Amino acid sequence: MQQSGIPANDRLFTIDQQSGTVTVHDASGVVPSKELPYTDKHTYVVNQHYINATPLSRYGLEWIIDFAQIRALHTSLRIDGNYYYYKGIDDVFFADVPLGISNVTSSGQPFQYIGYYRGTNVTGAGTSASANVSNGSLQKQLNLNATLTTHIPRLRMVMSLRFESSLYNYRRQLSEFSDGTRGYMLEDGEGYIGEPYDGKTEDKIVVVWPDYYSTWENPQELLPFAEAFLAAKENDQKLYNDLSQLVVRSNFPYTLNPNRLSAYYSANLSVTKEIGDHISVSFYANNFFNNMRKVHSSQTDLETSLFGSSYIPSYYYGLSLRLKI
Repeated sequence: MQQSGIPANDRLFTIDQQSGTVTVHDASGVVPSKELPYTDKHTYVVNQHYINATPLSRYGLEWIIDFAQIRALHTSLRIDGNYYYYKGIDDVFFADVPLGISNVTSSGQPFQYIGYYRGTNVTGAGTSASANVSNGSLQKQLNLNATLTTHIPRLRMVMSLRFESSLYNYRRQLSEFSDGTRGYMLEDGEGYIGEPYDGKTEDKIVVVWPDYYSTWENPQELLPFAEAFLAAKENDQKLYNDLSQLVVRSNFPYTLNPNRLSAYYSANLSVTKEIGDHISVSFYANNFFNNMRKVHSSQTDLETSLFGSSYIPSYYYGLSLRLKI
């Protein structure tokens, strides 16, 4: 309507319910009415279906060991830690057009095919399924902590030093099914056909095919993808090129590599001094060593500094005042 020449304050419009044509009018009657150009736009309408995710395995073990106090030093030691294990594999069947495919082609028509995949990358409630090489993950972690607490009765002071460490940290994205393989490994990272991915081989680009596909004209009919894709490779290059866009692949050769982080630690210090019967002042310093060492990642074979990372808390300190009324 901005191109109609009618001032914004005087614009009125009507819509023909049969044709969808929009006509803009001038309320003042100075500028003649003008029929706006009409353009058909074809696109997908997303229809979400909410279902429960595939069952997963999660368990852990926590422990606390308190040693008897060393009376001569008024010092006690506590050892605590935990072991955590998680494995989740998704087996949901869903429809998707992978990211990177333009929904509308140069001719103004939508992309003609829809892929139907088994195994989504959904990781949380309310998340929409999307085609991805990974359909699960495996995580294992072992943490061990030690706390030294010393009381100085004459000074009415308590000192606490706590060491927190991660001894084992393992994560890996998975692409597998409980009843068999899911993707294909590409020897040189190119193409769409390779050896079945065994879930163990590292530094390989992995591709995943949809189980079925459907056409824009007949979305209700599901066609076996592998059969049509392999046949089109020899007999129909256009169909082969179109269907190849439904194949999803890992972004990097290391995407599905296991990620083992080398051990790291942090130390926290706390000193509390009582003043009279109603006041206590505490000084605390988290990560007071300001640990900036590097941890090694087996996934990329790179080292990352602990500084500014999420592995340990940032170095900070402060005072707190407590009043007892």
